[in-house]
Amino acid sequence: MVGRDSSRARSRTSITTAIPWIIYTSPEIAWVGKSEQQAKAAGIAVRTGQFPFSINGRALGINEPTGFVKIVADATTDQVLGVHIIHARASDLIQEGVTTMEFKGAAEDIARITHGHPDALRGHARSGAQRRQARAKYVAGGPRWPLR
Repeated sequence: MVGRDSSRARSRTSITTAIPWIIYTSPEIAWVGKSEQQAKAAGIAVRTGQFPFSINGRALGINEPTGFVKIVADATTDQVLGVHIIHARASDLIQEGVTTMEFKGAAEDIARITHGHPDALRGHARSGAQRRQARAKYVAGGPRWPLR
């Protein structure tokens, strides 16, 4: 799109941190943005949320319970810095992380999205919710709703 838009004399800003990387193995591995280690090495204080597919209804229903979703967010602003997924459908699931990062969204934004149930994307919501719960404890002295 960048090449096409520039050839038509349109301006377009490319955000290189919101480019998904996918390894087509079994299970697939996909990520966008920084890892926890990269963010810490850059001097960014981070918080993370992780959710295993082994307790996700959709993953169990399609007999693909292997893997997890991990969200890395700025500890101060809650802006999503990276999303990492290992799962049979990681190449499909990473798109929500790409969109969130493209629009400079927060982990709480992902947690607040209503996801279909059962759906594998609920792993994103649970990872974001774990971040939201940690933030709520810090900001308000307690979580808004408990996680199991």
